[in-house]
Amino acid sequence: MKRPPYFRRKTGTSAASYYEQALHHTRQALLRLIESVPAAVCILDRRDFTYLEANPWYCDLIGIPRSLLIHQSENSLPAGLGENNLKKILARLGGERSLHGLELFIFNQQGRLIRSYANIEAILFNGRAALLITLTGEQREDPRLLWGLNESKLAAVGEVGRALAQLDDLTEIYRRLSAAVVQLLPDVCTVYISLYEGETQELICAYGEHEGEPVDLNRVPRLSRLTHPDSHQFKVIQSAKPLVIDDLLAQAPPGTARLGFVRPGRAVRSGVYVPMLTRGQVIGLVQAHSYRPARFRMATDTALLSLVANTAAVAIQNAQLTRSLEQSNQDLNQTYEATIDGWTRALELRDFTTERHSNRVVDLTVEMGKRMGLNHAELVKLRRGAQLHDIGKIGIPDAILLKPGPLDESEWKVMRRHPLYAYELLSPIPHFYDLLDIPYCHHEKWDGSGYPRRLRGEEIPLGARIFAVVDVWDALSSNRPYRSAWQPHQVVDYLRYQSNRHFQAEVVEAFLDLIGGYSGGSAAPRGPFFTPGRFYSTRLG
Repeated sequence: MKRPPYFRRKTGTSAASYYEQALHHTRQALLRLIESVPAAVCILDRRDFTYLEANPWYCDLIGIPRSLLIHQSENSLPAGLGENNLKKILARLGGERSLHGLELFIFNQQGRLIRSYANIEAILFNGRAALLITLTGEQREDPRLLWGLNESKLAAVGEVGRALAQLDDLTEIYRRLSAAVVQLLPDVCTVYISLYEGETQELICAYGEHEGEPVDLNRVPRLSRLTHPDSHQFKVIQSAKPLVIDDLLAQAPPGTARLGFVRPGRAVRSGVYVPMLTRGQVIGLVQAHSYRPARFRMATDTALLSLVANTAAVAIQNAQLTRSLEQSNQDLNQTYEATIDGWTRALELRDFTTERHSNRVVDLTVEMGKRMGLNHAELVKLRRGAQLHDIGKIGIPDAILLKPGPLDESEWKVMRRHPLYAYELLSPIPHFYDLLDIPYCHHEKWDGSGYPRRLRGEEIPLGARIFAVVDVWDALSSNRPYRSAWQPHQVVDYLRYQSNRHFQAEVVEAFLDLIGGYSGGSAAPRGPFFTPGRFYSTRLG
């Protein structure tokens, strides 16, 4: 068989050399063709969408010079066909060699979408499977579409927004926001997140990151609107609109310090500044920088960052409100504690016989509350109520309160008014009304014979039922001016005898279980609240 001329050998020349020469001539011919054709043409690696070649028409269309385009992946560039379009091309192309008249929308460097039609050929270029894409037809901005936000980036913004909405920790919000900026704009080298203080008119850096590492915020001074009114940051704060700076070195306002972050031979060159808006108010600023000049597009990049920044603004404001409420609640709690401690101390200073009684009954009451399954909020309420259980005795005259002997009936009539005095003292005070269960009801009895309202059974609040057992236990176990302390087994026998009379039986059993149990007789009970010769734990005093 006669061989084609291009397979003829010359002396000392291999078939491989002829093949390489043929490929070279073919490649050169293809390059001459795409450079001369009056249409936008590019060649991309089919596997990773890296640009292998592009003609001047295509570079002008997307606004990126050929020198910055070749060997770059499509998904790393601020303009171009878009990864979604390329996946759409591969899906439509399937196993075929060509595809004609496919409508595409192309990003350009100015952030606009260009409507065009594409012819696609599957080819080999430099030994790589590639796509030869020729854009034909009228290429113009599509007025129906805004900003040029492709689906993948919008999806990423949505995911970031959902994540930010679930956070209430400010540091984590800043970190996630910074990560989102880098995710949406991959060649960003520096991100700052700053909050604006309206009263002082200062911009305070809350978070900074440079090449993936946190920035020492001590290196970032506060920026005052009074001293830097013409800075890029305050232009954005004042206008509430994004700002793109193509060359930070050439466009720095007078007196503005240049960013100190550099690599050897590389300085931060371009920046984008986006306000964080919530309810129409600017609460801060997100700014990102790149080593590349003219990196950021006014339409698409600012639109993406604005979506994320505004979502973050809501999360930041919510987190600040939560933190403020927590601080206010903490301050209020400290005020409550100080007030309660002060009142308790004042009562004990007045009546030395009850000194340290409050601390003992409070600890035991809280332990009982835990045994009875109360939650944290209920335990806090129980503890505070126990601390204030005898606060009504402030209204009892000294002659009765401090009497060294037993009270007569008329004196008891006055003494029994102290729960009413507690109610009159605490009920008008906001937040103290919720603590009334024990001060107002701890002398009520399970059988309805108690005072001041003769409540019966479960009409008595649980906290008061619990405290009544603890209070009587401590009172009988303590020395008083008019009697000596009872023996432990006597106190236990009394509590058992008063089950379903003075006390709820289940509460008595829970209390005896707490202190170690006791079956009667003369042996002293043992357990966490009993030791030989001392039947209060060291914790109870």
